[in-house]
Amino acid sequence: MNIRRVLISIVWPLAGSCVAAQGAALSASPGPCSKLDRTVTSQILAGHEKEAEGELSAALANPANDLGSPCAGLVLANMAALMGVSGRFADAEAFARRAVDEFTRVVGPNAPALLRPLQILTLARLEQGKVGSARTAFQKMKVIPAETPAQRALVHGAGAVLLEKEGKFAEAESEYRATVTALQEDGRGDGADIASALIAVASLYVKDHRLADAAAVLDRALLILNIARDAVPMDRVRLLNIRAVLDARRGDWQKAEEELNGAVSMADRQERMDPDVHSHLLADYARVLRKNHHRRQARLVEARVAAERGYRAADGLVDVSEFAPGPGTR
Repeated sequence: MNIRRVLISIVWPLAGSCVAAQGAALSASPGPCSKLDRTVTSQILAGHEKEAEGELSAALANPANDLGSPCAGLVLANMAALMGVSGRFADAEAFARRAVDEFTRVVGPNAPALLRPLQILTLARLEQGKVGSARTAFQKMKVIPAETPAQRALVHGAGAVLLEKEGKFAEAESEYRATVTALQEDGRGDGADIASALIAVASLYVKDHRLADAAAVLDRALLILNIARDAVPMDRVRLLNIRAVLDARRGDWQKAEEELNGAVSMADRQERMDPDVHSHLLADYARVLRKNHHRRQARLVEARVAAERGYRAADGLVDVSEFAPGPGTR
């Protein structure tokens, strides 16, 4: 399994609660804005993105609603969060960039209201391999004062993922732990955000060949996901994906197959999941099926990969030796 492409799992909350609080404070008419946000959110969850964008544009253009850039920034940031949590990272980037523009127009470039859309922008770009532009977005976050635990969690979380991408594992671990602490201080110790942070820590441990530590952290994350009211299917997809890597590294290929089967089943039910992420997940599943000598089933999955990527499945597959335990594994 290509560890490089394990899904980044830090903080894709469904509600965008931090942005909601900031946007309500900025908006001159928080009641109508909240109503618009709920309407747009419902439409996106139903898979009606164009209708949601139309609703937003029409509401903002109607002077009777007394809505403006703060409300637009709020709604766009929440739309971006919804795209990210569904694994639709190009859409998340586009909406987050628009949210940043709307907030900047009202509050300037250094207001705390920008932290959430900038974090989404950073993560969405990292998910797409755009490390340089992600670093640019993160640098904008760093100059904004983070005064509350929720705001500090945003900065630490984005910084952790960026440091991990750069191969700075010790620094990334420190930032992940700071994220967890900030979320706990914010009263979210049993929510999906903290589970996502823990899943990210486990992914880091797997990459660093700390398999026992990764297993313990994943167990903790699963306990939280089982009770978190704001958990979404993509949280479990990420957890199962990383646990499959862990079990494959341990040589338990049957268990890895079962976990990837569960991850693929959940991913298949997501509306318009990012095709790159989905095809990599399927390719990982095909590799494990072949390792377990389930060749017919593997060929069927590889055909799906080929259809999604538009080329022969074998061109995109990585040798199963990537599953092999690395030096220092314990």
